[in-house]
Amino acid sequence: MGNWSISRIYLYLVALITFVVLLSNFIGLVRSIPDYFLGGEMDGPATPISRGFYSIGPDKSEITYTDKEMQAYFEERKEESQKMQKRIYLRNMLTNTLSFLVLLPIHIYYLKLAFKTDKKINSV
Repeated sequence: MGNWSISRIYLYLVALITFVVLLSNFIGLVRSIPDYFLGGEMDGPATPISRGFYSIGPDKSEITYTDKEMQAYFEERKEESQKMQKRIYLRNMLTNTLSFLVLLPIHIYYLKLAFKTDKKINSV
């Protein structure tokens, strides 16, 4: 174990780095699966519904919305937000899965290479 060459150090470092990235992708994948399938919500600021909500129309006049209109508007926004969150969770899940699948053979290759150089040095 006393003969540490640059190539051996390089192989072990690459194996270690790919392992850390693999672990990170695996954790991200495991965390995104329940969010996607169980519909976890990203918390945002609460939007209170108040009486007499109004805005300024194109002709500079005040437009007043009823509680029913505001409730319908907030429900529509909530549904859109949930669809967007589901797309984000799916994208995260696919990104982590693909990254894991691409890095796994690379990690195995470098780890085998490092062990092979270890055996060559120890057998000499």
